[in-house]
Amino acid sequence: MEHAAATTSSNSQTYGDKREPASSQRVTRADKGFVVQCVRTGGKVKMLLGGELDAYSSHLLEGRMRHCESEGCSEITLDLEAVTFVDSSGLRTLIEAAKRARTGNWRMQVVNARDTVRKIFDMTDMDSLIAYCQANPMAPER
Repeated sequence: MEHAAATTSSNSQTYGDKREPASSQRVTRADKGFVVQCVRTGGKVKMLLGGELDAYSSHLLEGRMRHCESEGCSEITLDLEAVTFVDSSGLRTLIEAAKRARTGNWRMQVVNARDTVRKIFDMTDMDSLIAYCQANPMAPER
Protein backbone atom coordinates (compact mmCIF):
# COMPACT_ATOMS: atom_id res chain seq x y z
CA MET A 1 0.00 0.00 0.00
CA GLU A 2 1.42 3.39 -0.96
CA HIS A 3 1.40 6.27 1.48
CA ALA A 4 0.56 9.68 0.06
CA ALA A 5 2.89 12.53 1.01
CA ALA A 6 3.03 16.18 0.02
CA THR A 7 6.01 18.50 0.28
CA THR A 8 6.26 22.30 0.28
CA SER A 9 9.20 24.70 0.60
CA SER A 10 9.93 28.32 1.55
CA ASN A 11 13.12 30.32 2.07
CA SER A 12 13.11 32.69 5.06
CA GLN A 13 11.77 33.14 8.55
CA THR A 14 10.82 36.45 10.18
CA TYR A 15 10.03 36.69 13.90
CA GLY A 16 8.73 40.11 14.94
CA ASP A 17 11.36 42.67 13.99
CA LYS A 18 14.17 40.13 14.00
CA ARG A 19 15.01 38.53 10.66
CA GLU A 20 16.60 35.11 10.92
CA PRO A 21 19.23 33.98 8.42
CA ALA A 22 17.86 32.34 5.31
CA SER A 23 16.50 28.94 6.14
CA SER A 24 14.66 26.28 4.28
CA GLN A 25 11.44 24.67 5.35
CA ARG A 26 9.91 21.40 4.22
CA VAL A 27 6.65 19.78 5.30
CA THR A 28 5.91 16.09 4.84
CA ARG A 29 2.40 14.83 5.57
CA ALA A 30 1.20 11.25 5.72
CA ASP A 31 -2.33 10.62 4.60
CA LYS A 32 -3.13 9.40 8.13
CA GLY A 33 -2.26 12.81 9.61
CA PHE A 34 1.33 12.54 10.87
CA VAL A 35 3.28 15.68 9.97
CA VAL A 36 7.03 16.40 9.86
CA GLN A 37 7.86 20.07 9.27
CA CYS A 38 11.58 20.72 8.89
CA VAL A 39 13.09 24.16 9.34
CA ARG A 40 16.80 24.42 8.56
CA THR A 41 18.98 27.32 9.62
CA GLY A 42 22.61 26.79 8.73
CA GLY A 43 23.66 23.35 9.95
CA LYS A 44 20.80 23.07 12.44
CA VAL A 45 17.42 21.50 11.70
CA LYS A 46 14.31 21.77 13.81
CA MET A 47 11.66 19.15 13.06
CA LEU A 48 8.16 20.01 14.23
CA LEU A 49 6.28 16.74 14.53
CA GLY A 50 2.53 16.29 14.82
CA GLY A 51 0.13 13.39 15.21
CA GLU A 52 0.94 9.80 16.12
CA LEU A 53 4.51 8.52 15.82
CA ASP A 54 3.79 4.85 15.29
CA ALA A 55 4.46 1.89 13.00
CA TYR A 56 2.54 3.62 10.24
CA SER A 57 4.41 6.94 10.39
CA SER A 58 7.86 6.29 11.86
CA HIS A 59 9.34 5.63 8.39
CA LEU A 60 8.54 9.27 7.46
CA LEU A 61 10.54 10.59 10.40
CA GLU A 62 13.33 8.12 9.70
CA GLY A 63 13.56 9.26 6.08
CA ARG A 64 13.61 12.98 6.95
CA MET A 65 16.27 12.46 9.62
CA ARG A 66 18.49 10.41 7.33
CA HIS A 67 18.13 13.08 4.65
CA CYS A 68 19.27 15.76 7.11
CA GLU A 69 22.16 13.57 8.25
CA SER A 70 23.27 13.04 4.65
CA GLU A 71 23.28 16.82 4.11
CA GLY A 72 25.74 17.22 6.99
CA CYS A 73 23.49 18.75 9.64
CA SER A 74 25.30 19.38 12.92
CA GLU A 75 22.16 19.31 15.07
CA ILE A 76 18.62 17.95 14.79
CA THR A 77 16.02 19.09 17.30
CA LEU A 78 12.76 17.13 17.38
CA ASP A 79 9.89 19.26 18.71
CA LEU A 80 7.22 16.85 19.93
CA GLU A 81 4.72 19.44 21.14
CA ALA A 82 2.03 18.25 18.71
CA VAL A 83 2.80 14.52 18.98
CA THR A 84 -0.15 12.79 20.65
CA PHE A 85 1.13 9.20 20.82
CA VAL A 86 4.36 7.21 20.44
CA ASP A 87 4.49 3.42 20.09
CA SER A 88 7.45 1.02 20.08
CA SER A 89 8.17 1.72 16.39
CA GLY A 90 8.40 5.45 17.12
CA LEU A 91 10.66 4.80 20.11
CA ARG A 92 12.88 2.57 17.96
CA THR A 93 13.20 5.35 15.36
CA LEU A 94 14.28 7.82 18.07
CA ILE A 95 16.72 5.35 19.68
CA GLU A 96 18.35 4.44 16.37
CA ALA A 97 18.74 8.12 15.46
CA ALA A 98 20.30 8.83 18.86
CA LYS A 99 22.79 6.00 18.28
CA ARG A 100 23.69 7.42 14.86
CA ALA A 101 24.16 10.87 16.40
CA ARG A 102 26.56 9.49 19.04
CA THR A 103 28.69 7.72 16.44
CA GLY A 104 28.36 10.45 13.80
CA ASN A 105 29.35 14.07 13.85
CA TRP A 106 26.01 15.57 14.89
CA ARG A 107 23.73 16.13 17.87
CA MET A 108 20.10 15.09 18.40
CA GLN A 109 17.74 16.37 21.06
CA VAL A 110 14.03 16.13 21.83
CA VAL A 111 12.02 19.06 23.16
CA ASN A 112 8.48 19.96 24.23
CA ALA A 113 6.99 16.48 24.69
CA ARG A 114 3.42 16.42 26.00
CA ASP A 115 2.79 14.74 29.34
CA THR A 116 1.40 11.60 27.67
CA VAL A 117 4.52 11.22 25.52
CA ARG A 118 6.80 12.19 28.41
CA LYS A 119 5.28 9.37 30.49
CA ILE A 120 6.17 6.89 27.75
CA PHE A 121 9.74 8.24 27.78
CA ASP A 122 9.87 7.90 31.58
CA MET A 123 8.55 4.31 31.51
CA THR A 124 11.07 3.27 28.87
CA ASP A 125 14.05 5.18 30.36
CA MET A 126 14.47 7.17 27.13
CA ASP A 127 16.25 9.96 29.05
CA SER A 128 19.28 7.69 29.35
CA LEU A 129 19.36 7.28 25.56
CA ILE A 130 18.39 10.69 24.13
CA ALA A 131 18.90 14.31 25.13
CA TYR A 132 15.61 15.82 26.30
CA CYS A 133 14.84 19.39 27.33
CA GLN A 134 11.48 20.87 28.21
CA ALA A 135 12.20 24.29 26.68
CA ASN A 136 12.86 24.64 22.98
CA PRO A 137 16.48 25.78 22.51
CA MET A 138 15.85 26.83 18.89
CA ALA A 139 12.83 29.01 19.66
CA PRO A 140 13.20 32.58 18.39
CA GLU A 141 13.93 35.29 20.92
CA ARG A 142 11.12 37.75 21.47
